[in-house]
Amino acid sequence: LTTQGKQVRVVSMPSTDVFDKQDSAYKESVLPSSVTKRVAVEAMIRDYWYKYVGLSGKIIGMDTFGESA
Repeated sequence: LTTQGKQVRVVSMPSTDVFDKQDSAYKESVLPSSVTKRVAVEAMIRDYWYKYVGLSGKIIGMDTFGESA
């Protein structure tokens, strides 16, 4: 993607609880507020991720129970 002129970052967040306990400077360094184009990929409940991607972000995930199996 970089060779196509796209600036892309990938953030792995295996524990949102641990991330949420970090200070605001760290969270801003990982998810800068200036970056508003965000996508989250989640195999379970996707609504939880809006707090990280924002209302204009996209979430790829399941809407119903059992689809990921």
